Amino acid sequence: ILARRDELIQQAAAKFRQVDPQVDLGIVKAEADQHARRVVVASVQTLAQPHRLARLKRDFGLIVIDEAHHAAAKTYKTILKHLGSWEDDGPITVGVTATPDRGDGVGLKSVFQKIVFQRGLLEMIHAGYLCGLRGVEVQVDADLAGLPTRRGDIVESAAGAALLAAHAPEAIAAAYRQHASGMRAVVFTPTVAMAEATAAAFRAVGVAAKSLDGMTPVLERRQILAGLADGSTPVVCNCGVLTEGFDEPQIRCVIIARPTKSRALYTQMVGRGTRLADGKRECLVLDVVGATRQHQLVTVATLVGRAAREA
Repeated sequence: ILARRDELIQQAAAKFRQVDPQVDLGIVKAEADQHARRVVVASVQTLAQPHRLARLKRDFGLIVIDEAHHAAAKTYKTILKHLGSWEDDGPITVGVTATPDRGDGVGLKSVFQKIVFQRGLLEMIHAGYLCGLRGVEVQVDADLAGLPTRRGDIVESAAGAALLAAHAPEAIAAAYRQHASGMRAVVFTPTVAMAEATAAAFRAVGVAAKSLDGMTPVLERRQILAGLADGSTPVVCNCGVLTEGFDEPQIRCVIIARPTKSRALYTQMVGRGTRLADGKRECLVLDVVGATRQHQLVTVATLVGRAAREA
C-alpha cells in the first residue's frame, strides 16, 4: 500500500488491522523499515530512495496506491517498475482516489489501463455512503475577483493576504459560534499565517483550536489530530495538510477559507466532512466567499448544481 503522508500511512495500517487484527503488517517510513512483512504500508518518498527500494522483494501480488491521481509522478513509477507492475506476470496494481483530476493536466493512462469503478460525490450521498451537505456563506469584506491566478486557480499568498486584511479569521470564528457551536470542525486556509491567525481567533472567543501545516513535527501533528478525534481540540485550522485522504468521521463542519476555482480541490476539502458516523446526518460547510460572487469560486451550491439560496 503506497501513500504520501504520515496520516494516510497510519490510517491505512489501522484500517487493515481493523479488518485483520492478526495481519503480518509492516511500515516503511523514515526510521521504520519493516519491508519483509506480508503487507507493507509504505511512504512513497521513502520507498523511492534506491537503497530502500533495493531491499523490497518483488513478490507482492497486489499493490494499492492511495490518492492515485499522484501516480504519474516519477517516484511512483520508480516503485511500480521495481515491483514489476507493467510486466505480464506482475502484481495487480489498483489505484483509488476521490479526485482523479491533476492540476497539471497529466493523464493517468501511463500508469493504469482502465477505470473499473467510479461514483460521484452526489451519487455516494444519495446511496447512503456519505452524509448530506448543508452550506452557509460567510461574507467578508474581501473582493477576491481581482486576485492573481496561477494554473487556473487563485494564488494562495494573495488569497491569504486579502482574507487577513478583511479580518476573515474573526468572521470565521463568529460564524462557527453561530452555526456550528460545539461541532468538531476542520478549517482550510490558503497560507500558514491564515491558519495560525484563524486558530488564534477561535481561542480568543473561547473555542479550543490549533493550527497545522506541513512544517508541524509529526508527533505534534498526531497529538493535534488525536485532540480532534476525542473532541478536546474541536477545531483544527490547517494549510495544505488535511486536504487529501484525511479520515476523521466525527468532523461535522468544514470551513473553507481557502477560496478556489478548482472543483477537484473543493471536493477534496468538503470530503473531509462527509464520512458517516453515529448520529451524524449532514456536514455543515461554511464557505468564506468574499464580498462578491463574480469570481467563479466553487461553493457547495455549485458543487450540487443549485443556486446558493437553494443549496
